[in-house]
Amino acid sequence: MTSQPNNSTHGVSSLIGGAVASGTRALRVQVARSFPILVQLGLIPGVRVFRGMGEKDGTSQTALMEDLCRFSELSNTPAKPSYKTDYKIPRPDAAGTAISMISESAQDSQAGTGARRVEIHYIDTAGAEQVTQVDCHATDGTIEVSTGITNAIFINDFHVIEAGSDGVAAGHMRLYKTGAASQVYTMIAAMGNQAMVSAHMIPAGKTLLMQWWTPSESQGKRCWIRLRSDADNGNGSPPSTNTGVYLFKSSVCLNKTTPGAIPLAYTLSALSVIKTSVLADANGADTSVHWWGYLVDD
Repeated sequence: MTSQPNNSTHGVSSLIGGAVASGTRALRVQVARSFPILVQLGLIPGVRVFRGMGEKDGTSQTALMEDLCRFSELSNTPAKPSYKTDYKIPRPDAAGTAISMISESAQDSQAGTGARRVEIHYIDTAGAEQVTQVDCHATDGTIEVSTGITNAIFINDFHVIEAGSDGVAAGHMRLYKTGAASQVYTMIAAMGNQAMVSAHMIPAGKTLLMQWWTPSESQGKRCWIRLRSDADNGNGSPPSTNTGVYLFKSSVCLNKTTPGAIPLAYTLSALSVIKTSVLADANGADTSVHWWGYLVDD
């Protein structure tokens, strides 16, 4: 499980063809060789890939860490996120939060050229994964829309599933606490169709087996990109009782480079949060990250 998957069609053909031709013994051999492929095909019960991606376009702090997200690009309409929210992704209330959606472009509407319908993946107050689809406003994306979500404790993903001729969001789209527009939890940047926010919560009844992460910096600004979690250690301990304490799980110093995929062997328990942050020597670092692991049933 520590090797990168072979993504050739020969691997998949050999897996399926060998199993059919030779029965159980051939399948056992292929499980050992192609576990990632089997997971991706849905052939390993109770195991699936769980991943996150994040971007930070132009760091603006040198004295504190900034979470990898693009919140600082949001305009002042209807309200720019607070200082804390700019640099630290907030969490919805543990008792559950109602979520609203808005765009900075009128074209992100059912009649527009941008996003028309989105899908939101979130964790509810029971810790369960939920998915809901929401139509953008009928005529004007800059008008607030209720998502119908009332009990979110974390937003894991947010992406466009239907769009007009642009095929992407026309403006920055955000999900935020209903009645508190500056409390932003995630966003889709203009000209994108997927939230690039690396923070995710592990659902109840699941354990995340971290496998790889890939950080990068592209502007020649020396920085430290850190993979962090509120789990107490890498052995699956429950989340820390100290709210907001995200321990470092891996840290890489970069300057206009990427180390490629870095192997990991951390186990994160249900309801813990994983995210990435950057600490830069100078403003203007452009950073990105991708991480993934196996989410397994407890």
